[in-house]
Amino acid sequence: MLDPAPGEVRIFAITDEAAEPNELHNDTLTVLAHAIHGQYLIGEQEKGLVIGGTESTALWDDLREDLRTANYKQAEDIGAKLGKISAVVVPMTDPPTDFSFTAAEVELLAQHEHERWCAERHSQGWTFAPVRDDGRKQHELLVDWLELPDEQRAKDIAAVRHLPALLADHGLQILRLR
Repeated sequence: MLDPAPGEVRIFAITDEAAEPNELHNDTLTVLAHAIHGQYLIGEQEKGLVIGGTESTALWDDLREDLRTANYKQAEDIGAKLGKISAVVVPMTDPPTDFSFTAAEVELLAQHEHERWCAERHSQGWTFAPVRDDGRKQHELLVDWLELPDEQRAKDIAAVRHLPALLADHGLQILRLR
């Protein structure tokens, strides 16, 4: 169907225009990946770590390619994550929809994020070891959610809690489908 001529009105359901996980444009994914990394840096800085003090706290332009890819993968997963709670990403409306996660949703989505991260690492050949060794692709955090230390769970919880604001900063919002 052709788009209407300029000035004509076209009626559509907002859910028909919602972004599916694989439909977010590469430009949007790039912006969101940068923002996700920026939010991570803020969290690390709040804990007293120096930006650039470790490979994962490097600024985007200095970030290793695999770490950049990890941020892209997290951005790509936003739609799948929101699908777990019957929600989608849509362009910002005026006024924006009133959205907030329930405590149960935060827990569910944070656990999903950890499981996604573990699956990503496993697909790259990483295995569990009690002490991290990047050279051998061994990581102490490749464990089930319930075994994850509280400090590490807090990172995934923070990523979920910041998601509505992160999207809003880029002209997007979360809409419940129920």
